[in-house]
Amino acid sequence: AQGVAASFGPAAAASFQVGLFAAGLSSSLTAPLATRYALCGLLGWERDSRRATASWAVVAVGGTLAASLPWFNPLSTILFAQVCNALLLPLLASAVLLVAASAEVMGEFSSSRVQIALGIAVVIVTLTLSARTFAAP
Repeated sequence: AQGVAASFGPAAAASFQVGLFAAGLSSSLTAPLATRYALCGLLGWERDSRRATASWAVVAVGGTLAASLPWFNPLSTILFAQVCNALLLPLLASAVLLVAASAEVMGEFSSSRVQIALGIAVVIVTLTLSARTFAAP
């Protein structure tokens, strides 16, 4: 909160708290749902099946229980997630760019030259951000 105090003044602490709460709330909802959809696609389950609902519940309850442990350090978890994001984002952005640009895979829906150029710019930005993450002290 002290880092944003210059921009937000006396409202910095409240703004920071609201932002953290919103981030936590959105993550607590999207992580179980994303797991449910990924498992349904991977394992061929129907989205409204009991197995899909159970997978959602296990992730939601498991995450809540893990975060409630007295030795749980949320800062370490956030830092670990950021390192994983810094490693994976450029790779995934590059893979998506290659698939989207491939006429063999996408057929008539493959990316145009402008879209490919924009995609390359996105990959460069993700590489720059990742390099900055690892170069930071």
